Amino acid sequence: MTIIARETCCACGTDNSGEPVHPLSAASWPLKTCRQCQLVYLTRVPDYQTTGTEFAFEKTAQAKSVRRDQTRPLERRISNGLKWFRSKVMKRKRALAMALKHARKVDATVVDIGCGGGAILASMPATFKVIGIEISPALASQTREKLSRQRGRSEVYHADAISGLRELPAGTADVVLMISYLEHESTPCQL
Repeated sequence: MTIIARETCCACGTDNSGEPVHPLSAASWPLKTCRQCQLVYLTRVPDYQTTGTEFAFEKTAQAKSVRRDQTRPLERRISNGLKWFRSKVMKRKRALAMALKHARKVDATVVDIGCGGGAILASMPATFKVIGIEISPALASQTREKLSRQRGRSEVYHADAISGLRELPAGTADVVLMISYLEHESTPCQL
């Protein structure tokens, strides 16, 4: 496992080594607020290789779920019930609504950075070209398989966001989705 330690703000370059840890920090993931530009950032981040393997979403989400089942069973059951209700009864499709609102054409290209298992891309209209970028090899493969069965115009890149975006020609995307992504980026200021 490779963890990158940083005290310098990636947005403005200010050294914040003398600043206190943010009060909302988790013990193993300290946050700091830049004294110059006020960016809140992680002072310890996994490199891309570690993010895609040891901290891959499918692994960490499962471990977190097991921990919650053991430590807070009643809260977990209530939370699961609410998730089911929202997904089956309310059927909120914010990502689809955002893409449709901003696409402005029927054959738009949608790029989903951190596409996970591909559910959002699979929900896009058949006329859209969809492109997924996913750091987890297992989820990238799952998305590629899902989209190949459902759609014609799709591409999936197993890469970190910056490398994946570099694979695309300039002006490719009509809409870019970054849902629950940015907080996982080890170099957010390079985007």
